[in-house]
Amino acid sequence: MLDAAIEWGPKLLNRECDEIPTSAGIDAHLTDEIMQAARRRFYRPEYIACPGCGRTMYRLEETFEEVKRRTSHLRGMVIAVMGCIVNGPGEMADADWGYVGEGGGRVSIYHKGEPVLKHVPDSEAIDKLLELIDTSLDV
Repeated sequence: MLDAAIEWGPKLLNRECDEIPTSAGIDAHLTDEIMQAARRRFYRPEYIACPGCGRTMYRLEETFEEVKRRTSHLRGMVIAVMGCIVNGPGEMADADWGYVGEGGGRVSIYHKGEPVLKHVPDSEAIDKLLELIDTSLDV
């Protein structure tokens, strides 16, 4: 795994090649992992999460795991789950969708860096996020 990543990672990141050739003899799953890590091809969602801090006013780890569980089928999407409204929007700037704790049991939902729903009760926020994602996929 390490040898393949060392050999092909820099080439992909530097745009010297577009993919790992099958003639390289690398397992298909490992090829997918390297391509995803280089952000050249996504075979599963990518997730961004902050570590949480004193400003995080909800169960960040539980929420993150639930978002992952319910969005694992969304190929090629970047989804962020952030602890607070202070740093969250900046830290998730390249995410397609963001779930950001506001405090007081409320959440903001972002799409491509822009807030699309604010002050959503955290008990409804994951469902609202999934509704918005589903709606965007139908367009």
